[in-house]
Amino acid sequence: MLLDKLLLPLDKKEEIAFHIKEEHPLKVIMEFKKLGTCQLMFFIVPRVDDEDWEEEGGEEEEEEV
Repeated sequence: MLLDKLLLPLDKKEEIAFHIKEEHPLKVIMEFKKLGTCQLMFFIVPRVDDEDWEEEGGEEEEEEV
């Protein structure tokens, strides 16, 4: 699993912060104290099908030329 590989630099006593806010993606922050001032922040969001996105008024991505 990808998360297992991300956790390798962390000590077992270190914390992973999860920030939960209504109507927003889950924000995860990991600090790698062994590496000095190093932090990884990522967001976990549900996958949205193209059909659902269009029904909710989502915009199509513009293609770069």
